[in-house]
Amino acid sequence: MTMTWSEQIKTRRHELQLTQTAVASRLGITTNYFARLENTHAHPSSGLQAQIDRTLKDWSDLSPLTVQVDYLRVRFPTNKADHIIKDLCWIDKDFINYKDWGRYGYADQYQLGDITILTSTPTQKLGILLEMHGSGCRQFESMLIAHGMVWEDFLYTCLQEKGIIKRIDFAINDHVGLLAIPELVKKCQNNEYISVMRKYEALASSKLLDDKSEATGDTLYLGSKKSDIYFCIYNKEVEQAQKGVTLNAEQRPIKTRFEVRLFNERAILAVEDFLSHRNLENTVFGIIQRYVRFVDKRTGKARNQWPLNKRWAQFCGKNRAPVQLTLAPELPNVNRQRAWIQTQVAPTLKALFNIDGYQGTLETMQDIKNAKLSPQQEAMIREQTVGVDYLVEQLE
Repeated sequence: MTMTWSEQIKTRRHELQLTQTAVASRLGITTNYFARLENTHAHPSSGLQAQIDRTLKDWSDLSPLTVQVDYLRVRFPTNKADHIIKDLCWIDKDFINYKDWGRYGYADQYQLGDITILTSTPTQKLGILLEMHGSGCRQFESMLIAHGMVWEDFLYTCLQEKGIIKRIDFAINDHVGLLAIPELVKKCQNNEYISVMRKYEALASSKLLDDKSEATGDTLYLGSKKSDIYFCIYNKEVEQAQKGVTLNAEQRPIKTRFEVRLFNERAILAVEDFLSHRNLENTVFGIIQRYVRFVDKRTGKARNQWPLNKRWAQFCGKNRAPVQLTLAPELPNVNRQRAWIQTQVAPTLKALFNIDGYQGTLETMQDIKNAKLSPQQEAMIREQTVGVDYLVEQLE
């Protein structure tokens, strides 16, 4: 008797002696959702199904690298904001924050956390712009998982809606320290950097390193930031520490991040290649190797004959486990609002509370209790007090 797909993945998992949690963590989905897939209580998209099949077929020790979609900007030739918000992004307008001003020439915008949908008037002919920064991509991944989908499915739908990819960033997370930024900076300075990208910038403590500086840069840019493609390599571990980010038990620490930033035609071609081959590693590392390589200098040999640096070769794929697109879903957060409170509001409140304590009054607490919230603040409360499962249920 032929096994169903759910039975096949369950059998394969048992053969590998893996827990549901281990497989779900590798895929970037919740254990509960993977269990529902195994028990046929949930049905994945073709993209997610293919990803699960590949993961279980080629299971190996954790790769030192993972890759994520870290920025997305898509323009749609329509003024039907409700369609983009509800039908494409699955967002209930009751939980979205409206602002009567926009950016990039757009008239206004809708926001759910760090997912932004900018709209224009019919006379502007700008259509609608969907923008997700890194945290917005993580938030949107909650919606993808709830619908049994992956990024391939959503990007394909965007193209079906005649969306034009204006920018997409892919972030390669180095979990073990394959990339050492000071070492790469030195190679740039020693002419061991072979690339069609003539320009590089190394930043340390917000100061530009020149050729005589010690190579201690925390951020390295390869290529011009004004071009349609450039790379950014930076110390993610330091950035997270500065922001006070704490990882949960399922999150792997990231030492260094390599971002591939693509704009306009470069972004469109990358997405088309990704959707055509369904292999993001080939797409992303194909771009990297086409534009840059780090080598080891050899006296007496022509520069084009210098061997590829071993650490760089491993980063690009030699003798390491395959890299897959991972999801790290989050619900919308209020980190920016809390940061503003910590620096601007909290000190004043502390002073007022001290004065109330001295005077024996509750005036400050009464002011807070009687404060009137704006529609945007009401929307923020709704967005922070509802789970993604409920958001999805409202659209079914």
